[in-house]
Amino acid sequence: MNKKYIVEQGAFTMFGEGKYTSAEEFDDLESAEEYYDSVKEDKSKWVLLPLQKLTTTLIEVNPDDKEIIKIINTCIV
Repeated sequence: MNKKYIVEQGAFTMFGEGKYTSAEEFDDLESAEEYYDSVKEDKSKWVLLPLQKLTTTLIEVNPDDKEIIKIINTCIV
């Protein structure tokens, strides 16, 4: 089964309010992990409102329909 990997970023409050506003797609896990590690704590491109946290998530998806297979990692800063 082919797999794709997506790194999503967004701003969320502790109440779960917010949305993902950035997503990058990768064909291999190694590239996705490298990108995830490079952006997961970088708030410089974001304007966060009070109580919002930057959430970065690495997801394995089915390439045909982008259905989530599993969440590999997530970071909240």
